Amino acid sequence: MLGHGWRLALAAAAAFALAACGPKEAAAPDAAVRVFAASSLTDVLKIVGDSYAAAGHPAPVFNFAASSELARQIEHGAEADIFISADEAWMNYLAERNLIDPATRATLLSNTLVLIAP
Repeated sequence: MLGHGWRLALAAAAAFALAACGPKEAAAPDAAVRVFAASSLTDVLKIVGDSYAAAGHPAPVFNFAASSELARQIEHGAEADIFISADEAWMNYLAERNLIDPATRATLLSNTLVLIAP
């Protein structure tokens, strides 16, 4: 069974591939994928990005910040091919403003609160 990190890596790689296969008005096939992602995903997405580039694709361009900050940037015209939010409310915020394509929306990650006690 795959660990959480590998599941995330596979999901992110799939997202990169889907962005590269987007509609005609999307960036050229040799253009870098612009990924806006929650800062909590920095480490794993950099690994995924390196693997994606090693497979012969242009290295993705990352913008890591709080989901709220990224959503506001997109709302104000920043171009992103992929938005990975840590908060579903900010994804909904962009959806309500028709700033994401609903057909491309997918849940990639979830969290579980764990209590560790002696």
